Amino acid sequence: MNILRKLKHLADSLYFLCTYGRPNLQFRRNLVSKNSSHPTFSQHAQQLVDEGILILPSYYSGDTLKQMQMDFERWVPKEPSSENNIYFLDKNCMEDSIPLSKIAVTPYLTDLAAYYWGKPVYLAETSGLRLEPNEPYKDK
Repeated sequence: MNILRKLKHLADSLYFLCTYGRPNLQFRRNLVSKNSSHPTFSQHAQQLVDEGILILPSYYSGDTLKQMQMDFERWVPKEPSSENNIYFLDKNCMEDSIPLSKIAVTPYLTDLAAYYWGKPVYLAETSGLRLEPNEPYKDK
């Protein structure tokens, strides 16, 4: 009986891994198709997957960018929150700033996040952080 329980546990674990633990490739293909009017979506999405970070220069500009920068600077602590030069912003920053909160609901950006995870994105909490330049991490 014990072996049957172990086999069931193994089957459940594999099901969970295949269903929830890996990016859904069909979901990713659908996002690429949905964003076909954006010629760089596929490239941006793949770069995010490959490198874990994506910089979109000039995505926001003009008055929108200026207001985002002013709001962001207002919420950034003066000192890093950790020894790795990471600045964690107060959770209220996204709630109290319309320009910053728009980032979280920009379809192109949420689709990039969904592509990265291979699953739909559901917004449940707001937060932000700033990463300062660091020395390259050396794996031990």
